[in-house]
Amino acid sequence: MRTTVLVFGKSRESLRKRILTDLTEGRKKEFQVLQGKQPGRSPGWAKIRREKGVGTINFRWDGEERLLTCWAVTKGKNRPASVVADFIRYILQRHGTQIATILVKIK
Repeated sequence: MRTTVLVFGKSRESLRKRILTDLTEGRKKEFQVLQGKQPGRSPGWAKIRREKGVGTINFRWDGEERLLTCWAVTKGKNRPASVVADFIRYILQRHGTQIATILVKIK
């Protein structure tokens, strides 16, 4: 099962950068940054892991569209619902004023 979360921002300022800054500066510990932008890879992407439990969120930012596209990744019988719920809760609490709409798509 693949779950995609689309977060539409209110401005062109990168939500990806804001999330990574927030998590790396230690303000919140819900998620741990695993990888960020690397030379040779597409710009504007990142990977974070939930501190409590199983699951990661991969995401990329499109400034022109003001869109943060996120994928929940879990292994085995673990379902993505709990990691998606934790991510949405985090993003609304910490960056809610910068968000216009959140859309969750389940395949």
